[in-house]
Amino acid sequence: MESRLGAIYLALQILLAACADGMKLPGACALLSPWADISQSGDSVNFNDGRDPTLSASLLKRAAEMFAPGMDHTDKKLSPLFSDYPANFPPTFISTGTRDLLMSNAVRLSRRMRRSEIEVQLTVWEQLWHVFEFYPQIPEAAESLGEICNFLERNISISSG
Repeated sequence: MESRLGAIYLALQILLAACADGMKLPGACALLSPWADISQSGDSVNFNDGRDPTLSASLLKRAAEMFAPGMDHTDKKLSPLFSDYPANFPPTFISTGTRDLLMSNAVRLSRRMRRSEIEVQLTVWEQLWHVFEFYPQIPEAAESLGEICNFLERNISISSG
């Protein structure tokens, strides 16, 4: 699980570095239940502990300590939630659920991006948990993946055409 959590962190940090370096950026990105704040300052970590079948607050705490032992977890280099998002950051789709331990991360990240005038589509799914899209037996998983595909297709065709 820790490796999946770190993948979103890396995606955000790579995109931020690419923006800073003036590199060509993708036309859009999609984030499923992003772990953008390893300091666990959002209220959903505690509120949804025990309600999210895939994550626990203790797992997040252990993962953060393994990832950045003894460091300030609110540092923007460690928690992309606290980064500045440049205007050229790609349009972003963010998905989460009301039982997701990381729902606060998703909501606060979308708000931060919107303040930087980045196009963001945030979808919060009722009664669903961290990366519910990984469960094909859940009808909402296919619906969410369809929305993500539509968002990516729309934005990638706009940016490349």
